[in-house]
Amino acid sequence: AAAENIPVYYVTETSQVTLGRAEITLYPPVTAGKDANEQCLSVLCARKGWEALLTGDMPAAAEAKLVARENLPEVEVLDWPDVPFRGTIEGFYGLPWGQEGRISQFKFYGKYKMNTYIYGPKDDVFHGFSKRWREPYPADMAKDLKELVKVAKQNKVNFVWAVHPGADIHWGEADRKAAVKKFEMMYDLGFRSFAVFFDDIGGEGAKPEGQVEFLNYLNKEFIHKKPDVTPLIVCPTAYSGGGSRYHEVMGEHLDKDIGIMWTGSGLRAPCPVFGAHLWRGCGRDAVYAGVCFQSDG
Repeated sequence: AAAENIPVYYVTETSQVTLGRAEITLYPPVTAGKDANEQCLSVLCARKGWEALLTGDMPAAAEAKLVARENLPEVEVLDWPDVPFRGTIEGFYGLPWGQEGRISQFKFYGKYKMNTYIYGPKDDVFHGFSKRWREPYPADMAKDLKELVKVAKQNKVNFVWAVHPGADIHWGEADRKAAVKKFEMMYDLGFRSFAVFFDDIGGEGAKPEGQVEFLNYLNKEFIHKKPDVTPLIVCPTAYSGGGSRYHEVMGEHLDKDIGIMWTGSGLRAPCPVFGAHLWRGCGRDAVYAGVCFQSDG
């Protein structure tokens, strides 16, 4: 500062100054200890009943000294995100993430206020994309999933388990009941959030009428009967773009409390505004799923 001819002022006692229309209180350093952080100034800015206390990166002990020494006002800090679902989808092809990798991610999510992880690796045959989606998980895999649910909860992460029945599904009562039964199995492992994937398929499984009937049945016979379960989420076959008959059928006939995932006007669309208009025109919001970082592409 001196080299740039900037005035330097040393605050040795509590001082009040006026800066524009704001009243500013300057507090001197709490201590002169070895920790440089404790030597930071504290500044209280006040204007029209609004007050903000600015401090350096103080350790808890120094903050306690500041509070004890000065008559500081009580403040309330409100902090919330604009996006309700913040996290990742493990829905790629190839070798799925391992147990330790997922645990590490949950801890990372918790640290940075991410709250959602959707499980749906294409190479997990018990998740789906195969004929084995109706089967229960083997004991060792079930044990690992149960542990993951626990770690996710500890880090305030909503662990969503997804089934992908579309590659081998028969539209009828048998497979609808098989899906409810599979959800019950996962519920017993501790899961309280569920999704259904219909992405990357064609043929019979991609028909919107069949998907709507299947999803609404799951919603009625499982989701609505479990008071501790979150709303159902679906990844549709046409998860990008819009204006097709598929979108019209899904938007008009799917239960309104089922969330629809959507990647934007294209697979890697930079902005979900188009999707918001697309699905809101059908009386619902989209759950935006950005395909920004693919590990299998």
